[in-house]
Amino acid sequence: MPFSAVDRQKQIYLEGLKGFRPAISVDTKKLEENAKAHMSQRAFAYIAGGAGAESSMRVNREEFEKVRIVPRMLCNVEERDTGIELFGRKLPSPLILAPIGVLELVHPEADLAVARAAAEFGIPFIFSNQASYPMEASAAVMNGAPHWFQLYWSKSNELVTSFIQRAEKCGCSAIVVTLDTTLLGWRPRDLDLGYLPFLEGKGIAQYTSDPVFDKMLEEPEVPGRSKQKVNLQSIQALITM
Repeated sequence: MPFSAVDRQKQIYLEGLKGFRPAISVDTKKLEENAKAHMSQRAFAYIAGGAGAESSMRVNREEFEKVRIVPRMLCNVEERDTGIELFGRKLPSPLILAPIGVLELVHPEADLAVARAAAEFGIPFIFSNQASYPMEASAAVMNGAPHWFQLYWSKSNELVTSFIQRAEKCGCSAIVVTLDTTLLGWRPRDLDLGYLPFLEGKGIAQYTSDPVFDKMLEEPEVPGRSKQKVNLQSIQALITM
């Protein structure tokens, strides 16, 4: 049976009549606060933070808040349909789950947990280029539900080709190309903590599962590259990886 917000609302009120309150708040602000309380400082900074003064994040939110739902009165709303047609496929709502990298910072099953939830509600899930599980693993748990792939354009055209071929083989119906990340953003929250999850081997599953990338690792080291000093913490990080 498809998810119904009306039925969920009724259930909450009826449970409230018995003295029970929802274990998880329906307030998105409280959800974020609860997530922050359960995540490490470094994980929350990476997931919630942005570049610079985070003004782009703020402006994006402000622009989104300007969008209004147009009410239509005196219409029969007994049967409602929020579905849309997209790429020749009927979707239950105009919602798509955007790609978020390094989901293992939030949940042990990372992308797989999101993939299952997306499949249950029929919402397309865009697999992140910086995922914690290979795209094939996420596609396998979606049981045919719609899924796309986000592509960061690499310096290696061979690697890009490999990613696209893999996305096609695992049933991705669209490619979302990210072109504005030619280098890491200046992210104060992460910089103040000296934290980049990729250096710990997190969020790189699309790469480590790719045959072209594995072949690239066999290439000789670039001459003249400076050697990094090693300490106990860096050794621990290497062991974790």
